[in-house]
Amino acid sequence: MQNLTRRMRQAIKAQTFPAFVRAFLADMYPKGDVPQWVRDAMVVAAISLEGIAFAPAPPVIPGQGPQAAGPDS
Repeated sequence: MQNLTRRMRQAIKAQTFPAFVRAFLADMYPKGDVPQWVRDAMVVAAISLEGIAFAPAPPVIPGQGPQAAGPDS
């Protein structure tokens, strides 16, 4: 944990913190499945996750969506 804090501080001092965060999240979530709360925090922090985080597929809810419409719809 001290190593992470040290690296964060170095990135802040070097004014490379957004790049540090992007690299950290890419390492933590290589499949791009960054949790929504982290995505929300990055929006507030104005750190782009483009190319790092991929939107999860929306949940399938029975009875909703185009397949739920009948032929008369």
